[in-house]
Amino acid sequence: AGNKLSHVVLSVVASLGVVLLPRCSNLIETGQMEAFSKVTNRSYRLVVSLSLPCIVGLIVLATPVICIFCGEEFLEAVPVLCWTAPIILFIGLSNVIGLQILYPLGKESIVIWSTVGGAVLNFLLNLLLIPLQGAVGAAISTFGAELIVLLIQIVVGRRSLPIRLFERDYLNYLQASVLMAFALLGLSLLISNSWSLIAASVMVGVFSYAGFLWIKRDVLFLEVFSYATKLIKK
Repeated sequence: AGNKLSHVVLSVVASLGVVLLPRCSNLIETGQMEAFSKVTNRSYRLVVSLSLPCIVGLIVLATPVICIFCGEEFLEAVPVLCWTAPIILFIGLSNVIGLQILYPLGKESIVIWSTVGGAVLNFLLNLLLIPLQGAVGAAISTFGAELIVLLIQIVVGRRSLPIRLFERDYLNYLQASVLMAFALLGLSLLISNSWSLIAASVMVGVFSYAGFLWIKRDVLFLEVFSYATKLIKK
């Protein structure tokens, strides 16, 4: 149950890599490497900005989320959801690096070997952890495997990556997520009803996260906000 819930959010974030694959391939084939670099940098940044608040929301609100979507009898799935929530970021970024960059550049062998490495680690950790911790052990194994897939792609394929993996501006999303986490924790102490807590958390979470990025004048946020405003006016 916990794994399914995290994968619902993951499907939205991970779809970005699949959608942009033809675009990236076309840019490489036509020799537009500067445009290719801009597209991949923007999608990488977008994944970071979307994933972090989703992870925070799922972890902080794990109990009411499980109660609403699965039932109170599935409360043991709460730690599973908390362990699998970060794979939203891991898989989202590995999709950008693997599908949008390495595949179009003809470096699919790196993607294959990273997947093999993740599968081997997952199998070994499952053998070790499932007998001890059951479903939670399987969730920890998944966490470790997806992290290894991402790290292998970054380390082995670093010379082929036209993106900046770490930028100071990325701290905006981390700080905004921390602020959102405190806001949601405060709400969880004030509201006991699961439905009311989720509804209030969505509103407070969005406003706190977006408000912080607005104050920081985050470039990506301002671009998205401007685009959304134009669509509304139309």
